[in-house]
Amino acid sequence: MFGWLCNRLPPYPDTLELQTSVMLQDDRQRPLVWVNRVHAEHPLYIDQREGITTERLGGIYASEICAGGDKPANRG
Repeated sequence: MFGWLCNRLPPYPDTLELQTSVMLQDDRQRPLVWVNRVHAEHPLYIDQREGITTERLGGIYASEICAGGDKPANRG
């Protein structure tokens, strides 16, 4: 199915409203979502097609997940 990406995904340049292809899966699994070829120059499209290195994943994790030191802790 055709879809639109309705989120911004740091550290990528603006991902809001990228055209996507969505494939539903069986057994209540999450759907698969791919950025469409019309965005072939977008880094998210390239990373989905070519994959990313462990080092790049670590960098994303460090900058986007671990860098939340200024956010209040979730005390649920």
